[in-house]
Amino acid sequence: MGEMGFPIAGNLSKHYPVAVWNRTVSKSLHHQEIFKTSAVTSQKPFDRDMSNTEFIFSCLPTSKEVKIYTEMLLNTSSNLRKDLIWVDNTSGAPLESKNIALDLIKSGVGYVDAPVSGGRLGASTGTLAVMVGGPNEYFIRVKPLLEKLAKSLIHIGENVGCAHAVKSLNNLLYASNVLFIMKAAQSLRKQGIDIEKALKTINESSGGSNSSRRMLHYETNGHTIGLYFKVKLMIKDIDIAFSMMKGKENDPVFKVFNEIRTFYYNSAQEDWENFDIFDMYQVIEEYNNKG
Repeated sequence: MGEMGFPIAGNLSKHYPVAVWNRTVSKSLHHQEIFKTSAVTSQKPFDRDMSNTEFIFSCLPTSKEVKIYTEMLLNTSSNLRKDLIWVDNTSGAPLESKNIALDLIKSGVGYVDAPVSGGRLGASTGTLAVMVGGPNEYFIRVKPLLEKLAKSLIHIGENVGCAHAVKSLNNLLYASNVLFIMKAAQSLRKQGIDIEKALKTINESSGGSNSSRRMLHYETNGHTIGLYFKVKLMIKDIDIAFSMMKGKENDPVFKVFNEIRTFYYNSAQEDWENFDIFDMYQVIEEYNNKG
């Protein structure tokens, strides 16, 4: 399930019968206790009766893990529904998603890439932004489920991987914007300007963004925020976005993006597994103090 999959499955369970599986069995049992879902305790997720399973949702770190589990599904001896659809909430790689879809369809299993944005809070409250790539016939079937998770649900196109492409570029923009607004907020504070009034003004102006709205919350709530995004996963998404860019060697904009990636990467080295995007605030502040 992962950090996002846990609340996504919980939200879906308010409307549909849901079975959950996690590599750590205790996590599945914990989910069952909280949300009254059905914990799958077998070593492999598909070593059970699958004949009534209409949808499989995955929310994993990368497409490589998705590939592992789709291969498990294709090698299972369980009976599968002929109209089974795999819904991939992973922030995956477009090309890998296409290959996964091709493997699944050979066995009659549909696939849509449906990455999400909005963090654990959005997953818990059903206010995610969900983007979907895949055939329209699949989107029509999964739409009622995804609507339970989303404040924004858009079918990007019928080509598998197109939603993953949008998500990776979205995260590249977020990674950039959040650094810029952190620097701006610290500069305003250093000038003795009321940070709350300043950020409220920016949010209503041309420089306002989702990042600046989050920064207002962060600055006015004791530098705490209920949104978390590990930098190691952010860098993974940035690299996916980079893979789609052409003419990188001579592109000044790409060089800016690459500097941003390098800044994140170097900053996260001391605590690679846990370093969060909002930990960058202190890193930037330390650079300010050195200056």
